Amino acid sequence: MTAQRARAYTEVVELLNDIPEDRLSGPERERVRTAADNLVLCRDLHADETARATIVDLESLARQLADKGWSEMRAGELVWAVIACAPVDPVIHRAAA
Repeated sequence: MTAQRARAYTEVVELLNDIPEDRLSGPERERVRTAADNLVLCRDLHADETARATIVDLESLARQLADKGWSEMRAGELVWAVIACAPVDPVIHRAAA
């Protein structure tokens, strides 16, 4: 795990602490925590089926949050904060350099 991914995980925890309980239910919070755990511990997105399923679940959660009144932008920010816990695909990393 890199320092950048560890910071991303910390940011997710802080985001969860900042979101009022009436805006994000206990089970939703648990989904976010589990997703962050799965992604921060992942070594290879291509080989880790759980991590890939986690990203699909995050997309589903974002739609559910938007359906219950969250702005798409705010729901997306939460999802991207969690996805930042994942390892960077080396191909994407090289292309961005």
